[in-house]
Amino acid sequence: MHTFKWTYSKDGSAASGSDCAWVDYILFPPFAPSPDPANISVNPLLFSKTLGLAGTNNDQLILSNTGEMDLTYTAQVVYIGAPGKSQATVYPLNTSYNTGTTTSSAKTQTSLVKGYPTAEAGWMKFDVSSIPDGAIINSVEFHGYVNATYFPYWNINPVTNDPVTTASSTLYSDIIAESSSGYYLYQSEASSYSTGWKVHTLEGMPMPTFRLPWHKTGLQ
Repeated sequence: MHTFKWTYSKDGSAASGSDCAWVDYILFPPFAPSPDPANISVNPLLFSKTLGLAGTNNDQLILSNTGEMDLTYTAQVVYIGAPGKSQATVYPLNTSYNTGTTTSSAKTQTSLVKGYPTAEAGWMKFDVSSIPDGAIINSVEFHGYVNATYFPYWNINPVTNDPVTTASSTLYSDIIAESSSGYYLYQSEASSYSTGWKVHTLEGMPMPTFRLPWHKTGLQ
């Protein structure tokens, strides 16, 4: 929008004549009508694909602009989980040695997980009976409560033997042997590492039993 204004100011030198001004024959520069906006055309308007495990797929989406202005656009792929996908929450059984701590000669804790390298190492065994046979596990999230810390470094690994029934010497050797390979999670915490609930997404596909060697800390 533009406003055009003409002003006539009377001076004091004379008091005769018309004492006015005329504005006539105004010419504005030519202007073009507003161009048509960008007009997007999409083909196809909608499509969806289902991929199997580790599958790949290529599809073509054609965008065209039939308007008279440049078109700026972004495209986004939206993932929709397959029907029937569900989340399972599993816990250790509330009985002795489903979580615990061991030395090379004796199991020292019936439930508390401690780690004092290289004297003690702890474990957790989870009850996964609620997960249907043949289920495909996409991700695993670990929740654990830390009740004591002192510059802890710790990792989560599989355990080959059943910690509930395995002798302490065998279980301890199993835990130590796994401590430098096959990490599902490795953490080296700072002095500010606090107690409380901790949540971590595990890498790889953990087995039902986990080993957690903690350094001067406890996990309950």
